[in-house]
Amino acid sequence: MMEFKAFLQAISAASAPTDSRLYALVDHAGAPGLLKRLREQPQTRWTSLFSGSTEETAIEAAPLLLDLNTINREAWLRWLHLACGESTSLTLLHSSLAFEALAQRLKYRLDVLLPDGLPAMLRYFDTRILESLIQVLEPDQRNHFLGIAYCWQWLDRGGDMRAFKALPMAIRGQASNSLKLGDVRLFC
Repeated sequence: MMEFKAFLQAISAASAPTDSRLYALVDHAGAPGLLKRLREQPQTRWTSLFSGSTEETAIEAAPLLLDLNTINREAWLRWLHLACGESTSLTLLHSSLAFEALAQRLKYRLDVLLPDGLPAMLRYFDTRILESLIQVLEPDQRNHFLGIAYCWQWLDRGGDMRAFKALPMAIRGQASNSLKLGDVRLFC
C-alpha cells in the first residue's frame, strides 16, 4: 500500500485549476465504519448517490460523496487512506462544481443502457469498473462521462495511485440521457 505521505503528494500533484475542489467518492461496501465516522463528524458534508432512488435504503452498498473542502481534510484523507488503501473503494475528484451539482451529475451517471436497451446501474464508484470504463468508452463518451471533474484519482488493486485527467467539457453542461454501452463484456 502507498505510504500516506506519497498519497498526499499524489493528490497535490493533480494540478487541477485553482477553482477546483476536492471530493471523495467512496464505495461504502468497501469502507467499513465510514457511516459511523460520518455520523460522529456532523460538520462533514456528504450524501449517498442512492438517495432519491429505489436503492435508497441500501446505504451499506451505496456510493457516498464526501466534501473534503473542510478544516479536517487531512484527517479525512488519512482515514480514507487507511480504510480504503487495500480495496477498490476510493476515488478522489478534483472538480470546480459545487457539492450539490457534482452529486447530481454523479447520480445521473449511475444509469446506463445496455446494448439491448435494458437499463442497468453502472458501479463506476468501484475503481475496478472505473478503470475498465476508461478503457472501453469512445473518446467522446469518456470525455462527457468523466468531464465533470478535472482529475479522477483512485487507488488501484495494488494500492497505487492512478489518475485520469478529463477534458472539463461536461462541467457546465446539463445532464444528458443515460450512457449507452456498446460492449459490456469487460464488466462481467
